[in-house]
Amino acid sequence: MATFRDGKGRIQHKSPAQKLLRYGDRTVCAIAGLGSTDVRAAPQLNADILGIVAGYRDEIQANHIEQSISSALAGISALLRFYLENIAVINSDTGHGEVIASYDLELLLVGYDPDKTPRIGELVIKVDPRRRRDGQLGWEAHEIQNDTIKVDRELQHSTKGIDYIAIRDLESPDLIDEYSIFRTFAAAKKFNSGAELTVDQMEELQRALVNLTADVQKEVGGPKQVAVLQSGHIVRLEQPDFLPPKKPFPLIVFDNVSFSRGGLIIRGNSIKLYHSTQFNDDEPIDLSRPPNFLNLDGSVFLNCTFRNKNLWHDGGSLYIDKTSRNIDSNVSFGPDASKRPDIVNLLREIFPPLQLH
Repeated sequence: MATFRDGKGRIQHKSPAQKLLRYGDRTVCAIAGLGSTDVRAAPQLNADILGIVAGYRDEIQANHIEQSISSALAGISALLRFYLENIAVINSDTGHGEVIASYDLELLLVGYDPDKTPRIGELVIKVDPRRRRDGQLGWEAHEIQNDTIKVDRELQHSTKGIDYIAIRDLESPDLIDEYSIFRTFAAAKKFNSGAELTVDQMEELQRALVNLTADVQKEVGGPKQVAVLQSGHIVRLEQPDFLPPKKPFPLIVFDNVSFSRGGLIIRGNSIKLYHSTQFNDDEPIDLSRPPNFLNLDGSVFLNCTFRNKNLWHDGGSLYIDKTSRNIDSNVSFGPDASKRPDIVNLLREIFPPLQLH
């Protein structure tokens, strides 16, 4: 179920919603959103999050990019934080008013790396309200967790959402009498840390955990959504029929490519995500010639390198991570950049003023 509360903690919206998404032939994605938002915005926000993941997945597949779970999680995280911090700019129809409280987004990306190593990717993003310099109330997104767990013989499990009951029961399975699978799990846990559990038994265990949670928490319930992965691929995905997630913005992904001076011409209103991309000018910046600016606005930069580049920011939607590398590049600011002093400070940290001789 998708559940949202108002500022006083009262449930104002609860409805069945897609929480599980096929990410590829060997990977699935599951999301949980926790917190309080403007109730009118809540259903659209939940759908947009899934749409962003689907849009990134489709771009990766269309460009035949091989990604590890870790790399995919990094791209998804950057896009989600970019969107959540710039939600009013990107899609004015989502907010319908001001954000009134914090929002936590939890995501699992589970499946196999290209070498068929099974992994569990865990992502937690915390979003807090923030008054911007232009007077608008927006969100500030922080990555709380971004981990990838290798799955070996011992049983690995990860819980997200309203999970305190599941955590309790997984830690003390011998105290649960309602379901026989907990006796099986307790014995396996003592014998070899759960390694002997079959896939069917693991599925039975997780279904029981959902039922026990729903008995206590009225936010939990509805048809279960289950993915079973085995031997390098998805063998079954069970969920109600949902319409394909609507993508909140068009997206273009560039992964491990290089752009030289004058080689970047991209028009339109698409959001651009650059992952491990090189931006190179062969010659150093020369203030005597007209600058050839690379406009940063409307883009996401993840682990990129900028060499001899003149960069431009004018207060538009932007995400750039601190792993981006600066080699003799410079950034200039337009008049609207003052609306986002946080981005200006970050850009000045990555691209300090050049000392030209």
